[in-house]
Amino acid sequence: MEPTSVADRWLGVVLVAILITLVAEGSQGQEPADTARLEPVVVTANRMATPAAEVTAAVSVLDGRDLEARGIATVADALRDVVAVNVVRNGSHGGLTSAFVRGGEGDYVKVLVDGVPINEPGGTIDLAHLTTDNVERIEIVRGPVSVLYGSDAVSGVIQIFTRRGSGALHGDASVRAGTYTSVDANGGIAGGADVVDYAVAAARSQTDGIYESNNEYSNTVWNGTIGVSVDGRSGARVTARYGASEYHYPTDGVGAVVDDNAVQRRDEIAAGIEARRELSTGVEVRAALALSQADSEIDDRPDGPADTLGYYAYSSVRRTKRQSADLRAHVQLPLMTLLSVGGSLEWQREHAEEETASAYGPSAASNDRRGLCRASERPARTTFRHPRRASRRQQRVRHVRVLPWRCQLRVTHGYARSGDRRYGVQGAHFPRTLCRGAVRTGESRTSA
Repeated sequence: MEPTSVADRWLGVVLVAILITLVAEGSQGQEPADTARLEPVVVTANRMATPAAEVTAAVSVLDGRDLEARGIATVADALRDVVAVNVVRNGSHGGLTSAFVRGGEGDYVKVLVDGVPINEPGGTIDLAHLTTDNVERIEIVRGPVSVLYGSDAVSGVIQIFTRRGSGALHGDASVRAGTYTSVDANGGIAGGADVVDYAVAAARSQTDGIYESNNEYSNTVWNGTIGVSVDGRSGARVTARYGASEYHYPTDGVGAVVDDNAVQRRDEIAAGIEARRELSTGVEVRAALALSQADSEIDDRPDGPADTLGYYAYSSVRRTKRQSADLRAHVQLPLMTLLSVGGSLEWQREHAEEETASAYGPSAASNDRRGLCRASERPARTTFRHPRRASRRQQRVRHVRVLPWRCQLRVTHGYARSGDRRYGVQGAHFPRTLCRGAVRTGESRTSA
């Protein structure tokens, strides 16, 4: 895996172009800001846009502009303020970072970027390289959501939404610096109209780290989205994110500073496309395709000619890949009931190779695991409202802004069934293999 010098050069070109765009905008003046306030909605809790006041799950929403104003640069740091979420980082900037929701393990949380899962097969996720650049909002659902998102979501779901474009072409850019020779630069352009909207952004961060030597860290991120709305009843959206990071670490397993050249490199790609169609009043169908792939490399060569004791060299290459297809239908039923029915297929693959040099001789190992998952879901969200109090409720909200607890009763229930066709080492696939994480148990039922 080569250093990301090409990506860095392109990032510089993009930032210069954004600055030129900003200068052009400044010469044309500014339009009055829109002061209208829209009711906040939550998407992750029910996999559909739902007014926040009608969501029954425990949900927290972090606004991207607020995080930017507070100087929070990573998703992990943003999650530290969320109730029932514990974030742990191993070492300096770039070290392994995990989130534990409601006491669950780190691989019990499903993480998505614009609807694309980025967990590795088995549910493992490293949050160290997820930044808040170009983030519109972060939604955190606390509690089991396996009915909607599969067995990755045992203790919760974290979904990151990037910004979408609107209005005339505009852009923004910023650069900041700090201690440990830290420099952060980011910028983006966006725009859109009634039919098409688009947004492209890039960011670069680097630091020398907290240790005196071999603790440099750099991270380059690109992301973009484009959406098309045909007639108000049909639309499609494509999203993509690319990240490249390099992390140097001088410490061993107990935290002692002993290494001068250990380095870890990682490239990540997450892309998805979603299309929707309103078939009739109250009936909508959505189809989505998603791809996430990560290539990681660890290179720890001998520190010198005299480094020949114990295990003195190690190298590994690992690739994980997830592909999924999803189809859902939302149907508005009588009695103010909304039914969601859907199914999904997911293909997973993990390939790894490693070599070790030690005083006991060299060793090498490799593995290639594959899996096919299928799942069906029949979740429903039901809202009951007293028919005679509906109009009175609107009046109370408008004038008093107090909603008596007797006006509404909301119930969320669901059922899901999932199974895997095969999972194991290449050449020795085992049908109905019992496994935890992204590749699920052969015959399992989950309810919430």
